[in-house]
Amino acid sequence: MAQITIHLVRHSKVDGHKGDVPLADDAGQYIDAAAAYVASLAVSGEQIAFLATQTRRTRDTAQGLRDRLQGRSLGLSLGEVRQEYAIRNPDLYLAGHRVEMVSTGAAMAAQLPEGLLTGTQVEATAFYADFFRAPDRIEHWLRHDNPPGEDATAVARRIVQFCKSLGDADTAHDLRVIAVSHSPVMRAVLVHFMGLADPGEPDWVEPIDIILIKDGGSIRFRDTTKPLTI
Repeated sequence: MAQITIHLVRHSKVDGHKGDVPLADDAGQYIDAAAAYVASLAVSGEQIAFLATQTRRTRDTAQGLRDRLQGRSLGLSLGEVRQEYAIRNPDLYLAGHRVEMVSTGAAMAAQLPEGLLTGTQVEATAFYADFFRAPDRIEHWLRHDNPPGEDATAVARRIVQFCKSLGDADTAHDLRVIAVSHSPVMRAVLVHFMGLADPGEPDWVEPIDIILIKDGGSIRFRDTTKPLTI
């Protein structure tokens, strides 16, 4: 297996999380910085894949990164942005439906069939009552031992096992993957595979670098690098 480098990044800046919102007007500066970081590591001829979730903010971030790298004329082989279900937000369930983490009960109710629950009813439901009152909703989920769906360990394992599966093709060429996801996913990976204290919300388009080689791998966040044990 050649080396596979996965940059798991948070989407760029948004002005809130009340549903599937677009990027903020000043989101481009964070995409610029992340593209410069990747460009500093990439080599001519390298293949780069771009992955996003189903949300607009991740798709637009991934496309922005691709556009900027293409504009640098680095001789890279850039794939098109594709949606990858494996890097999605945690699977949480409400009234028999999968829901995205959002900032209000009304925004969560809007994900359900019309008339099923009101925002007030959502905010009175077990788990979600505390979730929406928590100062840090993601931390509430991260520390909860029985959320209505995936817990943090399950999400972290899903992400790392997906990364590991990229080596199944056993190509002779190195591969770089930019996977644009969400802060709950990143925080789960940091806690469960790096053993770090929860850092809170990562910066916009900040990476976790996962490097896989034949005999193992490593995971890096900011100034800390640790062996990756799968």
